[in-house]
Amino acid sequence: MRRCTFPATLIFAVLASRAFAADTQPAPATQPLTASQVVREFAQNIEAEMSAGDISGFRKAFDIPTLTTRAFGDLDASPNLRRQFGVGVNSGLDQLVTALADNMKSGGGYAFLRLHIVKGELRAMFRMTGKTGLNYHDMVLKVGPGDTVRVVDMYIATTGEELSDSYHRVLLPLVAEVDKGALARLTEGESEYVKNIGGARDMGLKVLNKDYSGVHAIYEGLPVSLQSEQIVMLYDLQSLVHIDLKLYAQAMDRYEKAFPDSPSLSLLRIDSTMLAKDWTGMLATIDKLDKQVGGDIFLNVFRVTALQSLGRGDEALAAGEECLKVYPHCTEAYVALLQALAMQKNWVGTKDMMERMLAYSGKFLPTMTLDPVFSEFIKTQEFAEFESDHPKLKFR
Repeated sequence: MRRCTFPATLIFAVLASRAFAADTQPAPATQPLTASQVVREFAQNIEAEMSAGDISGFRKAFDIPTLTTRAFGDLDASPNLRRQFGVGVNSGLDQLVTALADNMKSGGGYAFLRLHIVKGELRAMFRMTGKTGLNYHDMVLKVGPGDTVRVVDMYIATTGEELSDSYHRVLLPLVAEVDKGALARLTEGESEYVKNIGGARDMGLKVLNKDYSGVHAIYEGLPVSLQSEQIVMLYDLQSLVHIDLKLYAQAMDRYEKAFPDSPSLSLLRIDSTMLAKDWTGMLATIDKLDKQVGGDIFLNVFRVTALQSLGRGDEALAAGEECLKVYPHCTEAYVALLQALAMQKNWVGTKDMMERMLAYSGKFLPTMTLDPVFSEFIKTQEFAEFESDHPKLKFR
């Protein structure tokens, strides 16, 4: 089963180095669509296109001028700097789109969950799964003339901030270079960031290059005020999970005190509780994330693992089946259920689930049987029968 991993922040590294959700039926053609219908149709189209491997609609939907304006916020800048930075925003989005396309080609998913309102702005929330782990994208939307829907910003759960916040951070040293008095008008955290831009930038680049020891070394040398900045703490956490689990646990505690309500914390906590085999804590974290995203039955995939590990096998199987009722082709749910059944030594059930996985998800991963949890199952008569029935699947 895929774990929730915190992916590298591609956009930052690239730039630095240079309620309303009520269900509706499609309206008859003779009637104009309501705003909620227009936006819902837009979100459903994004999901369908992404599932088909077409990322172009997602890319074209972004309103670059508005996103750039949001990134500048109260920063005073010349029209020329704003125009040049807009080019940088375009470049950053290209990198994001490339990463999304790669994730989808590798079997990832992009599912529309709901429409909702945050601080008076209409948003569409999506769940992203794949080789980079679990993530949520909350698109800030604006309906323009001709019912054109544009994305003016996007909250990314794993970074704990909106794209405009990431771009704003990149802008700080650029504005300060042009206007020397700007530094005095920044917050303490922003001012320290500008003064230490080299280290902060290098952290992002080293994350991309998987130089995890280098990331932590830079973090240790930063001022205390900058060490408490969210993105900096996340960079350090991503490095520590690879080099020192004890330090990682300590850093997680500090991050939790600083950002207790961030979905990024919940995503990280699922990982850390799984690593620590704190199954009760893992369930509590899943419940918290479930509420933060407004409900997502996909999270039952992780509940299966925690419940089974607590010896609550029947509940584990029920949780997996609930997910399959909504997402009958969900490979992750089948894998979690297969692992639970194998742990229960329910060999008939394991074989039946493998057949279901083939029939409904359209694929089966023969390498799964290399997982130690299946070590006993592959010696059974049930597995021999499955292998005989599917000679094209190479297990050994």
